[in-house]
Amino acid sequence: MVNLLKQHLRLRNTLFCEGEFFHVRCSAHVLNLIVQDGVKVISKPVSKIRDYVKYIRASESRKLKFAECIVQVSLPCNKRVHQDVPTRWNSTFVMLDSALEYKLAFHQLHVVDRSFSRFYPTEEEWLRVQKFTTLLRPFYDLTTLFSGTNYPTANLYFHGVWKIQKVITEEVNNLDIEVSEMAKKMKLKFEKYWECYSLVLSFAIILDPRFKMDYVVYAFDYEERAKEVRDKFYLLFEEYENTFDGDLLDGSIAGCSGGDLGNDNDDFAEFESQQHANKRNKSQVDSYLDDTRLLSTQELDVLNFWKENKNRYPILSLMARDILSIPITTVASESAFSIGGRIVGKFRTSLLPENVEVLLCTRDWLYGVTASEDEEDRERLSIDFAPLVGKLTNLHVGGFQQ
Repeated sequence: MVNLLKQHLRLRNTLFCEGEFFHVRCSAHVLNLIVQDGVKVISKPVSKIRDYVKYIRASESRKLKFAECIVQVSLPCNKRVHQDVPTRWNSTFVMLDSALEYKLAFHQLHVVDRSFSRFYPTEEEWLRVQKFTTLLRPFYDLTTLFSGTNYPTANLYFHGVWKIQKVITEEVNNLDIEVSEMAKKMKLKFEKYWECYSLVLSFAIILDPRFKMDYVVYAFDYEERAKEVRDKFYLLFEEYENTFDGDLLDGSIAGCSGGDLGNDNDDFAEFESQQHANKRNKSQVDSYLDDTRLLSTQELDVLNFWKENKNRYPILSLMARDILSIPITTVASESAFSIGGRIVGKFRTSLLPENVEVLLCTRDWLYGVTASEDEEDRERLSIDFAPLVGKLTNLHVGGFQQ
C-alpha cells in the first residue's frame, strides 16, 4: 500500500528527494518486534510468574492470604500486582516489575501455602527475571514516552533509541549466557530496523538547537555514518530551498527594495543588493549549525523555537515544522484488527455482521479518547492489595493492643 502511494505521488512530482524519507515505520511496532525476540529466551520463568499471579487472583481467600504475607514481611503496598496480556510485552514488563517488588511476599506465600510451590520460580529464575527487567526498562520508558497523550516531537525519540542501542551492545558481552543470547537476538533485529528510520530521527535531533549535528556524531560514533546523515540533511534542505525559496525571497526583496528609492539612493541600493547576495552565499543550515548550541539541560519547546526564528531561518523553519511533526508511532493497526477476535469468540460465532459492527463501534466510542488501551488493561488485570493490607495492619495492631 505504501509503495503504491509513494509511486503515485512520485508521478505527480510531489515528494522531496524522490520519496526517500516518505515512509517512516511505526516505532512502537519496531520495539515490539525487538523485544519479543528477547522474551522468548526466558519464557519459562515468565510463564511461572504469570501462572503464579493467576493463582493469587483465582479467589478472594488467596488475595487475602497474599495480603497477610505482605504484612508479615513488612513490605510497602504502594504497587499493584498485575496480570499481563501475553501478546503485549510492555504489560509483561509491568507484571514482572511488580512481582519483583513483592518477591519476599511471594516467598512467604510459598512457605505457608504448599500448593503454591509448583508455580514458584527458583532463585536462579528470579535473578534472570531481574536482569531481564533491567534490560527492558529503557524500552518500556521509551514506549511510555511516545505512547502517551503528550504527542512528543520526533527529536525526543533519538535519545531513547541511542540509549537502547547502548544497553543492548553492553548486554551482548554479559557473562550470563541467556542474557547475552537474548541481547544478540535483539541487536540483530534492532540493526535491521534502525537503518530504515535513523535518517529521519537524526534530522529531528539536528533541528534541536540544544544538540544539532554534534549529538549525531557522538551517537553514531563513526564518521562515515555521521557524514551520510549530514549530506542527506543538506540534500533535503536544498529540495525545500528550490521549492519555497522563490516565494519567500520575492516577499523579502519586495519589503527591502520596494518603492521609489530615487536617483540619490542608487549607490545604497547596489550596496544593499551586494550585502543580500553575500548572506545568500551562506545557507541557512550553515548559519544554524555555526550558531552556539543551547545548553543540553535546558528545557525547550523546540516547535516554539522554530516559530520564533522563522524570520531568521524561513526555509529551515518550514523543514523543521514538517520533520518535527512526524508521528513516531502510527495508529495501532494490529490492535484494531485483532479486536474482532476478542468480540467474536468461540461462544459468539453466530453474530451477524451488523451486530459485530455495532459492538466494535460502541467500544471505540466508549474508550476511544478516555484512556489508552494498555492503561485500561492494566486497570482491569491489576490487584490492589492496599485496602486489604490496611485492614490487616489495623487488625494486628488492635490485637496487640488488646
